[in-house]
Amino acid sequence: MDTHPPQPTVVSSSTGQPNVVTEGELVDPLPKKMQSTVNARLKHDLLVCCVLAVIYLGLHCSTVFTVLQPDLNTVLHRIAGILGLLLHYLVPQMRKHWPWLCMSLPILRQREFGQFEPRGAAEVMWFEQLVVYLCMLERNVLYPIVFLSALTSDSMRIVGKFGIGLGTILVVMCGLKCEF
Repeated sequence: MDTHPPQPTVVSSSTGQPNVVTEGELVDPLPKKMQSTVNARLKHDLLVCCVLAVIYLGLHCSTVFTVLQPDLNTVLHRIAGILGLLLHYLVPQMRKHWPWLCMSLPILRQREFGQFEPRGAAEVMWFEQLVVYLCMLERNVLYPIVFLSALTSDSMRIVGKFGIGLGTILVVMCGLKCEF
């Protein structure tokens, strides 16, 4: 007959997983889960960085930015400025209760705006979806293209100023630093 009492299993309230009891101490499974999550994220980031580096190198080496260069930077900067003004100034002002302190109601209202107590879950409006898509376009497409265009147009000046070795290293470091 076994004289040792059975080891109690304590269920963690946060994860719902049983914690292992060893010699009177609880072992938390959270650090192991966090470590596996961080490892998976690092593997994903390594893969994405390699793919983006190849795409950006291909764009940089192509003639897209060099052929259209005198006007391309100006057009890209204007598009980025107009989109930034629209997304980060105009839309937030149109959603305030006193837009520009000259109107008494928001221009872009929620569907539940006039209700004292909404009866159901809030609906995502069309302009909110549009803002999210435009912010993703701005952050993930427009800003990298603006930066890559400026880097491509100025890379010859950087190489001319610092020499072929140091200039190339500076261009590559700036490209990788600002793209990722």
